[in-house]
Amino acid sequence: MDHELKLLENVKRAVDLCAAPGSWSQVLVQSMRPLQTDGKHIVAVDIQDMAPIPGVVCFKGDITFDETPSKIIELLGSSKADIVICDGAPDVISASPFSPLKARSEEHTSELQSHHDL
Repeated sequence: MDHELKLLENVKRAVDLCAAPGSWSQVLVQSMRPLQTDGKHIVAVDIQDMAPIPGVVCFKGDITFDETPSKIIELLGSSKADIVICDGAPDVISASPFSPLKARSEEHTSELQSHHDL
């Protein structure tokens, strides 16, 4: 997909939400090489434990909790993410458009966007 669309071209900062087991984080590492020498950063977060991935800052967190967006921003060095990847699927109960989980997720997305618009 990236070969055709070039979505990851020139990406220097990336966030992988609902990242476990880490497949997309590994794709990001491959496309963003070299990571250590040019300020490129990948932050991955999931509610489950993840095995370490070289070149990725992984942490256990719930994207619906207030402290998680702040932690992501901190780990990015208060810099804007070029891309956010999320392939997480909500629980059946929280799939309702009136779900408190959905409302909190939208609120945190807005928080991340407004922080980066500064």
